[in-house]
Amino acid sequence: MRSKARKHLLLIEDDDDLRDAFEQALARDFEVTAVGSGPGARRYLAREGSRAVDCVITDLRMPELGGLELIELLRRSDRAVPIVVVTGYADEQSFSRARDLDVHARCSPSR
Repeated sequence: MRSKARKHLLLIEDDDDLRDAFEQALARDFEVTAVGSGPGARRYLAREGSRAVDCVITDLRMPELGGLELIELLRRSDRAVPIVVVTGYADEQSFSRARDLDVHARCSPSR
């Protein structure tokens, strides 16, 4: 059972090193569930429900089930959960689609 005092983040990142670094940094202040793939996140959300998390942080470009597709699935059941996109490989069209899905934050390397 998760603590109500700490916000619960679902982190989806397919790069093991980045996922570990994000998880370590975020775990200081948040309860973090980290998964390494879109299908892994889909299974977690199917089991726990989107209301089990306070925020979703996801990569966009992942094999099998990408971040945009995952966000679309999540938005079908929960329009309110905040979503942050963290990616090194996205174009403005991807970010535009993410904004259409009520993603208000994005992090990417400056170009």
